[in-house]
Amino acid sequence: MKKLLYILIAAVCTLTSCKKEMTLEEKLAGDWHCTAASIDAELYVSFAADKTFSLYQQIGEGAFRVYNGTWSLSGATLSGQYNDGTSWATSYEVVSTDEDTLTLTAEGISETYKRISGGIPESAAGGGPGGQPGGKRSAPSARPAPGRCRGSRRFPPRNGELRPPARKAP
Repeated sequence: MKKLLYILIAAVCTLTSCKKEMTLEEKLAGDWHCTAASIDAELYVSFAADKTFSLYQQIGEGAFRVYNGTWSLSGATLSGQYNDGTSWATSYEVVSTDEDTLTLTAEGISETYKRISGGIPESAAGGGPGGQPGGKRSAPSARPAPGRCRGSRRFPPRNGELRPPARKAP
């Protein structure tokens, strides 16, 4: 009888102390705000469990632009494709992730994201004044990957002033 009691206690302790380790895909799912990047841009990204993403990007004082597509993970390499079939400019190595912080690297550049609760802020998700929600874009050129912006290689411009890229006339 005593032996049965010990086995029962051991079984209960084993079952209650087991905590399933989250996969990297599960850790990525959610809304993130970029807090450290090499460019002057406000960035939010939402990775959904169904492998879709929405990237909200504001360069300088311009309006937020919204880019949508799908993402995939191979090992620790994060890559993606926009809804029009164009791949991200680069893939990212997921260096670390925990409940609240995500660090991505690509081509020697490191970016840090903090998990946000309550969803993407309305100022970004709504596209802001003149913004283009729903994944539309102003020019057919290559879109940025999370943390990257079109023309980022020329940032900062001369005399250290940061300006958004010139827009094409409609």
